[in-house]
Amino acid sequence: MSPRRSGKNWRSSGLDEQASQDALQLAGSYDPELDSKELARARVDSAILQAAGRSLLPGEPLPVPDMADPAMLDAIKTVYARELGRLKLMSRTLNPGGPSGAALAKLLRGELMAAQKVDVAALQALARQRAENARKVMMRNDNTLADRITLGDPAKTRAERDGVPLGIKLSSK
Repeated sequence: MSPRRSGKNWRSSGLDEQASQDALQLAGSYDPELDSKELARARVDSAILQAAGRSLLPGEPLPVPDMADPAMLDAIKTVYARELGRLKLMSRTLNPGGPSGAALAKLLRGELMAAQKVDVAALQALARQRAENARKVMMRNDNTLADRITLGDPAKTRAERDGVPLGIKLSSK
């Protein structure tokens, strides 16, 4: 990269007015092991919150349900019965020596997450959404970059200390 681009005035998008022929390709990536667990958790927690009658505002982070809340336990049982069956729920709840309260909620939620099937198509959709979100942030800073920022194909990778990396490719038109 040229010295003029490596300075502090270089925009976060990697494109400036002087380099109007540059194009940026963003490629989302995913870690199959980490993202499968997190996607399963997000699906289960969303279903639990919905069953509890709690809705989230757009852009609001997904909270972890409060396992000690009796309303959440009822919601977890509702989702568990719907997803894994009422008989299996009864075998967990009617066991005299089994867990109850928050311990039961944690057990049922864990089984719900383990039962979630996360396929490669869902992981690739997650990676595409990551790239699209990065593009939206860049467009918010400078909406004239629309024709110069493209999205690439999702890639399988390993999560780093700071999370799953985003692939960036800078090229000249």
